[in-house]
Amino acid sequence: MCVQYHVVPVSVYNVLGGAQLIHHVTDADLERVRAFLEAHAETSLFLLSNLALLGPRLGDHPNSGNYQLLEERGRVAAVFCLTRGGNLLVQAAGRAELAWPILKACEAQPIAVRGVIGEWPTANALWRLLCADPRFQPLHSVKDVLYRLSLSAARLDRDAGRELHARALDAQDFDQWEPLNTAYLAELDLPAQAAHAQRKAAFVSGARARLWWGVFEGSRLAAIAGLNATYGSFGQVGGVYTGPKDRRKGLARAAMSRLIEDCTEHHRFARLILFTGEDNHAARRLYESLGFEARGAFGLLLGERRGAAG
Repeated sequence: MCVQYHVVPVSVYNVLGGAQLIHHVTDADLERVRAFLEAHAETSLFLLSNLALLGPRLGDHPNSGNYQLLEERGRVAAVFCLTRGGNLLVQAAGRAELAWPILKACEAQPIAVRGVIGEWPTANALWRLLCADPRFQPLHSVKDVLYRLSLSAARLDRDAGRELHARALDAQDFDQWEPLNTAYLAELDLPAQAAHAQRKAAFVSGARARLWWGVFEGSRLAAIAGLNATYGSFGQVGGVYTGPKDRRKGLARAAMSRLIEDCTEHHRFARLILFTGEDNHAARRLYESLGFEARGAFGLLLGERRGAAG
């Protein structure tokens, strides 16, 4: 059952002087909220995608949440959302000084902040505030490099995908996809974000929308790649993984090549975004060889608050 919370505006004052107002996003705010996020689309795809799919209110889905905006003199300065799963999605256009009022507004909600996802300067500032709390335990704190690929200039390697039997996954592939995805999360020290039934439902929905791809050796799924967010002409790549025994065979390249081909010809996207650890040199070489260009930094910072009820 969805729990509804009473929505009240929250006023916050900037330590540098000048009034700031933080309040929940209303239907009347949606146009300017979208415009602000679209102006920073490359680091806002989680916020944009969730807003389009789930709306600006907390619901049953673990990625749903109450969207809030921070205004300065009537202008949008930041948009953020604390999801039911405890992840704080944030876009403040790199203004790290807004981290404190954003965190205070989130702490007024009944959901504990367990992670921060967003553009690096603000995400990092929020992370530092969280880690200063002795009740908070960091689990995954890596600075990611943000990459962009313009699909009009993409280097399509069609032969790689076909020679190695790369294809879009369907709902029947879940039982093979699940252990690979679990291994991917474990290798990155990322916690599973939902129960098994929710993960299956999300995979089936994504497969039906042609958002997952894989490479097979015979009938065995050996490598995966997917889109974890889409909005307009943008797709965001995630979950690219090959098991240890299948590496150095070109499987990740084959999966990514088929993904790029389908995003160009089936989805008609104009641009792909992805982020990977700055020390993950093998992944970075792969993405750069496919034409992706480094565009900055992104924060995917996850932890746990001791004693949190969730």
